[in-house]
Amino acid sequence: MKEAIQHAINGRAILFTGAGFSFRAKNIDGQKLPTGEGLASELLSEIGRPGKILNLDRAASAYLRKKTPSDLINLLIKKFTIQTVTESHRCLAKLPWKRAYTTNYDLVFEEASKLESMVCNSIDAADEPKDHLYKRNLIIHINGAINRLSEQRLNSTFKLLNESYAADAFEHSGWAFHFRNDIRNAAAVIFIGYSMYDLDIRRVLFNEEIQDKCLFIVAPKNDDNEFELEDLSTLGNVAPIGIDEFANFVTKEIENHTPLNEELLLEFWSEIQELSDVSTTPTDGEIIDFLTEGRVNNPILMEALGPNSRHYLIDHILIDRLKEELPQLDVPAVLIGELGTGKSFALDKVGRYFVANGWRVFRLTITDKDEIAEAESICKEPGRKILIVENYQRHIDLLRWIAETKPENIRIILSARSSIHELFVDDLFGIFSQKIQEYDISELRPTEIQNVVELFDNFGFWGDRIGWRSDRKRKFVRDECGSSLPSLLVHILKSRHITERYKDLLNNMSNASDVEAVLICAFSLEVIGFAPRIFHIQELLGNRVNWAKFKSQSELTSIIDITKHTVNARSSVLALHLLHSVFSPKRIVETLVGMAAAAEERRGNKEYGDILNSLMRYKNISSILPDDQRLPTTVNFYEGVKNFPSTARNPQFWLQYAIACLALGRLERAERYFDDAYDFVYEGYNTFMLDNSYSRLLLEKCMYVARPDDTIIMLEKVREIIFSQMRSERRYYPYRVALGFFKIYDRFKGSWTPKQYEYFMFIFKEIKRNINLLDGKLKDHKYVRECLELAAQAMGENNAT
Repeated sequence: MKEAIQHAINGRAILFTGAGFSFRAKNIDGQKLPTGEGLASELLSEIGRPGKILNLDRAASAYLRKKTPSDLINLLIKKFTIQTVTESHRCLAKLPWKRAYTTNYDLVFEEASKLESMVCNSIDAADEPKDHLYKRNLIIHINGAINRLSEQRLNSTFKLLNESYAADAFEHSGWAFHFRNDIRNAAAVIFIGYSMYDLDIRRVLFNEEIQDKCLFIVAPKNDDNEFELEDLSTLGNVAPIGIDEFANFVTKEIENHTPLNEELLLEFWSEIQELSDVSTTPTDGEIIDFLTEGRVNNPILMEALGPNSRHYLIDHILIDRLKEELPQLDVPAVLIGELGTGKSFALDKVGRYFVANGWRVFRLTITDKDEIAEAESICKEPGRKILIVENYQRHIDLLRWIAETKPENIRIILSARSSIHELFVDDLFGIFSQKIQEYDISELRPTEIQNVVELFDNFGFWGDRIGWRSDRKRKFVRDECGSSLPSLLVHILKSRHITERYKDLLNNMSNASDVEAVLICAFSLEVIGFAPRIFHIQELLGNRVNWAKFKSQSELTSIIDITKHTVNARSSVLALHLLHSVFSPKRIVETLVGMAAAAEERRGNKEYGDILNSLMRYKNISSILPDDQRLPTTVNFYEGVKNFPSTARNPQFWLQYAIACLALGRLERAERYFDDAYDFVYEGYNTFMLDNSYSRLLLEKCMYVARPDDTIIMLEKVREIIFSQMRSERRYYPYRVALGFFKIYDRFKGSWTPKQYEYFMFIFKEIKRNINLLDGKLKDHKYVRECLELAAQAMGENNAT
């Protein structure tokens, strides 16, 4: 108890009050406040049913059958409006609680705070957390507060009647999320006068496993509360001393208290420090290792911050824009780009730039349920601060906490892979009220391509292309590499004969099979967006790896960085290159199927369930599997997992298998699997992607028919689906599919009947009309722009004829 009181004095405890907290407070009639049982008895007496025993909600319902809601409200106001509180209430109200929760209707805590000249922010569970969490001295009335009682609230947020209890369960409300975070992150949770009958929060307490820091202050033990004390002892430590004696203990502790002056101690976040004592520029060898193998050192970081960075590195225009805009941004900055585009290095560069300009910058390094607690400590630190969260999709609860608590002097930088961002962007918009600022570095812009050409010229990276003119090199980067830095770097890796070097290294190891399995597993986890944690790898590989031997092999340090918790590729581009060029396709498929089987066995654990679902996505599998033998390896993977309990009748699995077959040109097989996916659709399943992908199949089939007339029925089905999606969807998917209309129009150009031409013109006009209704970033998406250009071109040609 003494430790819990010290935590409360230091502002590190949560308070939860029940009916017993208000003991000895008096209402405006000078009477004690009624308990739930006492209030039920009074309500029944008011309608001529004295002596009857009913639960409070049933007694209130019986009362309303005889009297009006106004009568009930007036009675409640009279019973729970406070006239006097005790010294014990004042003693406890003046403590600097992190937050206070109560199941009481009365305002005892608020009145006691007022007498201590403290502003108390009093709200109920109907209020939006985001509007209040930033306030100090906040108390949340879970069951409603007497000063906000009305006829409308009597049937909804004021928990008295059966109807109001059913209307909104606390554990499903927005406040339950913050209650769980609060009790998880507090040093102590102190319940005063809590009764099991006030609110059944036992499930929350058990699930959080916080018994060691829960303290229950209850009335001295007697025959009436003996069993209740036993129940409470399963949830935490019980002190049957009553509120007055507890207040006495608090007073004594305050008298002997020495304020804390703790330093910020971090385990899951790290603070980026300013670079110092860097007296040399990076050598050519260091730059080559950085670009090909991801090795970063302080000279490279120092040059990245200087005016001559383009002589050593690729300068992204958007990163400069991010540095310029971030201080004024009141919404999260989101850096997106595919694997290997340099997001992590860019974030390091941005972080150190702001450190050099007087900011404190913190980067989340380990995913853990306590990351919010550390973030809360960081936010209390003085000065301007930046929080960097990579792979934001793993930290949705943290982002929700940030959005709703609105910490002051904080800027947020998030990052994610483009394909993953597509899946989670709606969640992100929902959390941050439709306001984020995106910086997409997936594609190199013209000035960046020129930077690449000059950089590669300086360091001799072109190999057989060294003699090409600059314009031809720029065209190579733009067209053959798709303006993609990872694609370009893979060409460099191949030209420098790195493949043979790593094949020799792996083949000469005595435990080559285990090493190969670990690397395939770790690299695959990175590709699908998961931190390659050692305990995950161990479970996914069937606990067969000798980790002591694996960690002792120093030759692996050129490929991976082994920490206490993870096996990270030194370079994501190198990881992809090894997957595609060093490991055999058969071995990769065997490892992936084994990983999926292990995840299937453990899918009751959310992390393994998420890994399994991600392995099923064709976009992920296509990134892992090499181009060589792509068709058989893809089919063999899906065949290897299709009979799992979680996949056999899962529409999402069959959708992904169908997408794979569609991408690989196996249209007949794809159609079978689309039919299976539709057969297994269950109530509540969102068919958006299924319908969208099926439309792509129909358009592909149109490209192989012999006559124009054979396309119309399929085109009309696609038109119905895609136009409906255009009206409701804010992502680019329907416009990507719509490009197929133009391909089919061109294929049979000159063979369409006048009526069919008119049909196509109607489609193109509708596409243009939908695009003109768009706003924001979607209107600038490449698929949307291409649809608009092709529609204008097609309609212009038709008008000319």
